[in-house]
Amino acid sequence: MKILLVGPFITSRKSKNFGGISSHITELYDELKKEPTNQVDVLVTGLEQSSSVDNESSTFYGFDLTFGNLFKFLISFPGALLKSRFIHNGYLGVLKFFYYAFRVASVDLSKYDVIHIHGLHGAFALCFVGQKCKAKKILTIHSYHMYDPKVHVKRRFINHLNHVVNGMDHVIHVSAVDREKGLKLGLDLPPEKDGRHIYNGIYVPESINTPEFNKNVCYIGGLVSRKRVNLVIDAIIDTDMNLIICGDGSELRSKVQQAAQNRRNIKFQGQLDKEQIYNQLSDGSVLVVPSMSESFGIVYIEALIHGVPVIGYEHSINEFRDFLDVSSEESPLIVPFSPTNDNSEDLRQEILGIHEYRWSEKGRAAMVTLQFKAIEAFKWESIRGLVLDLYKKS
Repeated sequence: MKILLVGPFITSRKSKNFGGISSHITELYDELKKEPTNQVDVLVTGLEQSSSVDNESSTFYGFDLTFGNLFKFLISFPGALLKSRFIHNGYLGVLKFFYYAFRVASVDLSKYDVIHIHGLHGAFALCFVGQKCKAKKILTIHSYHMYDPKVHVKRRFINHLNHVVNGMDHVIHVSAVDREKGLKLGLDLPPEKDGRHIYNGIYVPESINTPEFNKNVCYIGGLVSRKRVNLVIDAIIDTDMNLIICGDGSELRSKVQQAAQNRRNIKFQGQLDKEQIYNQLSDGSVLVVPSMSESFGIVYIEALIHGVPVIGYEHSINEFRDFLDVSSEESPLIVPFSPTNDNSEDLRQEILGIHEYRWSEKGRAAMVTLQFKAIEAFKWESIRGLVLDLYKKS
């Protein structure tokens, strides 16, 4: 099977592409390559759209400005523009659409059986609408964070999203919670196109270092207001717990740096790669990321796999609790926190409570069983088959 993945790809340890979606696509690529009959190529998007990947068995399409590609773009662009029903979104939006259309035109789509596009927003998915090729087009929607129902209420935005969705053969969501967000937003999901949801797979290291007793609270995520790192900082004040903040983002970076400078029990690590994140989790007592919204929450599962309990976004945590069939003994180790609760004292009590229980004899035993459940449910060996089944169904 010849497969083209479209999305942000981690091209190296120093890649500018990072985060949950980039990790998912990079690990999905590795898993698909394990099938010897699969030919897997990548159209690299994101912050680093490079083709300089040291891999002889796959093609990585970056920005390649040649006369041949320019000619193909000029021939295909008028039709692509008409079929896309492009919505004018300022001059920057027009330039992005031209750029994305050029990138898509540079790829010979006729040689693929499956084109798997990651991400609804932006113009890449839009540029594949109406493309004439034998390949089945599958769209994975990773989030709706950029679509605020209070803002994007104009019918043209909903029509735009539905036009993209209806231009695909199948649509996947990464969680049931996120699928419901799409439906509430006004997304039209025809039953024959709706692939329901397939959870992100998680890379499970060959050896996992089980945490020893410690008082480290880990925050791992972007430094954006939606993730509420400020609430975690406020909750740690006047406790004997340490807060380790891993992540980056211009929105709140200066505030986090200032908090780390002013308080001895707060340490700011900045952006870490996957191996460093796993090492940090191995030194943690509890992961706390009380987001106001999440599409999947991959870091919650990574924490559980490393034997670290979690406090997180209420709706994602509740979905995981149901999916993992969490017992009464395991329940105190995976705690939902309401996205409407801004009370740092409430979060402080949850942190202290989960920390105390986790290191009790009962909590230690429950953490082992919950860790095993998470590994079996979310390891790539379990998820890869679901993705391949959908490819074959397409």
